[in-house]
Amino acid sequence: MSWQDHDHVDDQTDIELAVSNVWSVSERADKLIRGTIHKAGTIKDVMMHAMEEFGELSTEVAILNGTNFKQPSVDGVAGEAVDVILCMLDIIKLHKPDITPNELAHLMQNKTAKWARHVERAGGGQ
Repeated sequence: MSWQDHDHVDDQTDIELAVSNVWSVSERADKLIRGTIHKAGTIKDVMMHAMEEFGELSTEVAILNGTNFKQPSVDGVAGEAVDVILCMLDIIKLHKPDITPNELAHLMQNKTAKWARHVERAGGGQ
């Protein structure tokens, strides 16, 4: 069975619920950090911050793989990945402020299906 055959990937309700939950957290976080981390709130500002977060994620992955001998941060790989995800959600909101959680869920489902097709063509996913 390939990874995209799992019920949780195909269940539209679960996807919409997950996106809605993440969206809600992102909205609350956005209200707290607007004007502090992302200063002017432009896509460029958020992208610059996202690159910093991606660097922190890269460091955590290197620590995990034993190629960086720093101590892991409290957030670790998962926490740094969430920071990157929140920045990406902020970019989406800045680019398309009227997008709804359901529209985002639909977009994510389409992108997931596209990735699944690429994995299957490459012979992966088993």
